[in-house]
Amino acid sequence: MDYGLIPGGLLKLADTLLKFVPERLKAKREQADRFAGYCERIAHVLDDTVASLRQGRRPHGNCAELDRYMHDAVDVLRKCVAEDDLAQIGHDLNYAYKVEYLDLAFSDLAEREKGYIDTETAAGRFRALAATLRATGTIALR
Repeated sequence: MDYGLIPGGLLKLADTLLKFVPERLKAKREQADRFAGYCERIAHVLDDTVASLRQGRRPHGNCAELDRYMHDAVDVLRKCVAEDDLAQIGHDLNYAYKVEYLDLAFSDLAEREKGYIDTETAAGRFRALAATLRATGTIALR
């Protein structure tokens, strides 16, 4: 696996979810709340991972935790959206959860820092999506 694809995969996943999600769970408050909760947990794991890696610590368990949250979030979407819409999200998940290995993806320190920044940006987008869902109570795929 090319771990250098992780930050871009995370950004793509966050962007895909931001694009597809806020309209689909309209009038489905419970699913919107559940999905928002997973987005908040995903953001926390991403932030924790980058903080640990910057301190030179391997965040053991974060890949497994992130994998579980992402798959549970997709299970919520599965109840609300067409399978075709889930295909892109599933594809983006392939790289997104291997965050423990971000530091191994880049030998160049500047590139590594960019990977960390992109991962933190993805975390921010997951938090924004959660806030949007909590404010509107909807999930939409267009």
